Amino acid sequence: MKNNRMEFHQSPDWQTLEVLSINRMPAHSRWGAYDTAARALEGKYGSSPYVCSLNGTYRFRLYDSPAEVDDFYRLEYDDAHFQDIPVPSNWEVEGFGKPIYTNTTYPWGKEEKECLISAKKGEKRLPNPPFVPQNNPTGCYRYFFELPQSFDGREVYLRFEGIETVFYLWIYKDAVFDTNRKSLLRHISAEKGLK
Repeated sequence: MKNNRMEFHQSPDWQTLEVLSINRMPAHSRWGAYDTAARALEGKYGSSPYVCSLNGTYRFRLYDSPAEVDDFYRLEYDDAHFQDIPVPSNWEVEGFGKPIYTNTTYPWGKEEKECLISAKKGEKRLPNPPFVPQNNPTGCYRYFFELPQSFDGREVYLRFEGIETVFYLWIYKDAVFDTNRKSLLRHISAEKGLK
């Protein structure tokens, strides 16, 4: 069954310049949810009982494009075709897809005409943002966890660091978040989807 992302969006967000984020908390400095003033003054992130790391072994599958992604986010989904991957990590380093090393040019070829602007004869074609290739590797992760009892009755936020491009997060099949911002510390409220 193909993924029906149109349940909550009418066009691909990654090709919509007006969409910079959805449901993301306002940007701010990195802070922690400390349980005591002494611990806060110490400033050691993760030392509070109100912080829970979600690092670990996730289920992962790499699709050739976003259009090929199925309903992997549904609770009843059979992820037998997924493989284990450590998080945090980089999927190319873990053997999925091919590594891309670039800091100046877009990593796609001349055959991807819709994402390149035609140039004058003899000149190189240029990127045509926000359009991206149809063949655009898309990694999907699944992870199940239980919040510690110390979180009972508290607001819960998820923090993401180091995500390279657009991502979506589902909590109990509800779409909670996506962004087009690269390398931005991201905090989102998880209250909508927690059960």
